[in-house]
Amino acid sequence: MPNFSTFNPNPDNLRTLIFGQDNTLTARALATDTSGNILNIMLDGTISNIMGVTITAGTITTVGSVLGATITGGTLGTVGSVLGATITGGTLGSVGSVLGATITGGTLGTVGAVLGATITGGTLGTVGSVLGATITGGTLGTVGSVLGATITGGTLSAVGAILGATITGGTLSAVGTVDSVLGATITGGTLGTVGAVLGATITGGTLGTVGSVLGATITGGTLGTVGSVLGATITGGTLGTVGAILGATITGGTLGTVGSVLGATITGGTLGTVGSVLGATITGGTLSAVGTVDSLLGATITGGTLGAVGAVLGATITGGTLGTVGSVLGATITGGTLGTVGSVLGATITGGTLGTVESVLGATITGGTLSAVGAILGATITGGTLSSVGTVGAVLGATITGGTLGTVESVLGATITGGTLGTVGSVLGATITGGTLGTVGSVLGATITGGTLNAVGAVLGATITGGTLGTVGSVLGATITGGTLGTVGSVLGATITGGTLSAVGAILGATITGGTLGTVGSVLGATITGGTLGTVGSVLGATITGGTLSAVGAILGATITGGTLGTVGSVLGATITGGTLGTVGSVLGATITGGTLGTVGSVLGATITGGTLNTVNAVLGATITGGTLSSVTSISQKSFQETSTLNLPTATAFTALPAVTTSVFGTYSFFVYNRGPGVNRADARVEISANGLNWYTDVDSVTGIAVGGVDVLVPQRFLKYTRLAYRSSIIGLGTTVDVYFNGQGT
Repeated sequence: MPNFSTFNPNPDNLRTLIFGQDNTLTARALATDTSGNILNIMLDGTISNIMGVTITAGTITTVGSVLGATITGGTLGTVGSVLGATITGGTLGSVGSVLGATITGGTLGTVGAVLGATITGGTLGTVGSVLGATITGGTLGTVGSVLGATITGGTLSAVGAILGATITGGTLSAVGTVDSVLGATITGGTLGTVGAVLGATITGGTLGTVGSVLGATITGGTLGTVGSVLGATITGGTLGTVGAILGATITGGTLGTVGSVLGATITGGTLGTVGSVLGATITGGTLSAVGTVDSLLGATITGGTLGAVGAVLGATITGGTLGTVGSVLGATITGGTLGTVGSVLGATITGGTLGTVESVLGATITGGTLSAVGAILGATITGGTLSSVGTVGAVLGATITGGTLGTVESVLGATITGGTLGTVGSVLGATITGGTLGTVGSVLGATITGGTLNAVGAVLGATITGGTLGTVGSVLGATITGGTLGTVGSVLGATITGGTLSAVGAILGATITGGTLGTVGSVLGATITGGTLGTVGSVLGATITGGTLSAVGAILGATITGGTLGTVGSVLGATITGGTLGTVGSVLGATITGGTLGTVGSVLGATITGGTLNTVNAVLGATITGGTLSSVTSISQKSFQETSTLNLPTATAFTALPAVTTSVFGTYSFFVYNRGPGVNRADARVEISANGLNWYTDVDSVTGIAVGGVDVLVPQRFLKYTRLAYRSSIIGLGTTVDVYFNGQGT
């Protein structure tokens, strides 16, 4: 053979080159075909490396590594690694890693990792991770993670995570679950269930169910159900159901059902059903007629289409189309189209079209078109078109003492002392002392001292001293000193000094000095000095100096100087100088200078200079310079508490101050100042106790504290209770001391 001398001149050694040895060291002849290919191999042996060979058939049990080989058939049991090989067929049972290989066919059972490989076909059962690979076909059963890979085809059944991958095709099947997609570029393909999409660019493909989309750029593709979209840029594609959209920019695409849109910029695209739109800028796009928008607050609408809107508050409308609108308050309308509007209050209308309007109150109309209007009150009309307006002439300034009126569009400035009115659109400036009104749309500026109103839509600026109102939609600017109101939707700017309101939806800017309110949804900017409110959802910016609130959901920015609140969910930014709060869930950013809080879940960022908090679960970031906290579970490290007791006269025996519960403090000390007068000295000592009954002297002042002098006593031992005791240094020679306690939480 060539290079014989290179191997060995000994023929016995040459024998091992053309004969193999089995595991008993018995020589076995190797057979070849006419092309020189090996037809038989050793039995029960182990091949460490296969380099540059072509395997078309046969079975190899254990192979250390396959380098640069071409595998078109046969079976390899366990393979440590496959490097640079071309696999077009055959079966590999278990493979440690595949690096730089080209896989166009065949079957790989379990693969630890695929790095830099090109996969165009074949089947990989379970893959630990795919790094930097190019996948254009084939099937991967279960994949732990895909990092930096390019996927243009093929099928991945279940994938743990996809990071930085480029996906232009292929299928990540609906059976599989993708935990998270980070920084990936998705232009095609299908992903079944995805936990979260962060910073990804999606221009195509389909994602079945997505937990959340954060900071992603979506220009195409389909997302089935999305929990929330935060800070994303959406220019195309389809999102089936979206829980909430916060701070997103939407210029195109389709969103099926959206829970709420907060602070978003919408210039295009389609939103099917939207719960609420707050602070958004809408310049285009469609919020479809099938969808319903509960409320628009502070939004700027210059284009686009909104199907049905509950209420428009403070919005600027210069274009676009709103299908059905419950009410328009304080809005500026210069263009656009509103189909049906419940009421227009205080709005400025210079253009645009309003289809059907129930009532117009205090509006300025200089242009535009109002198709049908129920009633117009206090409006200034200098232009525009009102197609159909209800008749009000018959009951204007009339005196009704008897008889029966079936249906009345509106009553303005009338005096009603008797008789029966079946259905009344509105009562304005009337005086009602008797009689019966069946159903009243609204009562404005009326004086009601008697009679019966069964169902009232709204009461505005009325004076109610008696009589009975069954169900009232809203009370605005009314004075209520007596009488009975069954169910009231909202009370705005009213003065309530007596009477009974059974159930109230909301109270805004009202003054309550008496009377009884059964259940109240929310109190905004009201002044409460008396009376009783049963259950209140929330109190915002109210001033409470008296009265009783049984159960309150939340108090925001209120000033509480008196009164009693039974159970309060949370207190945010309120100023509490007096009064009593029974149980409070949490106190955030409040200023407490007095009053009593029974049980408090947590105090965050509050300033406490006085008052009493009986049981507090946790105090975080609060500034405490006074007041009393009876039982505190924990105080955060940045929290500080200070108490002071001044002008204490000394006696011959030690006098102890009330104990401080120091179990929640990490650092604390007592500051003692001898203020005199005279020249008599004072002694001080720190006493500690585990049960608050038996006391142990921990630290004493070294010498008597001279007049004008101070001493700081720092406890050396830790127990649950600590107190300071003081006395005169010399019997019969008294003085006066000031004692300060400073503590910082753990």
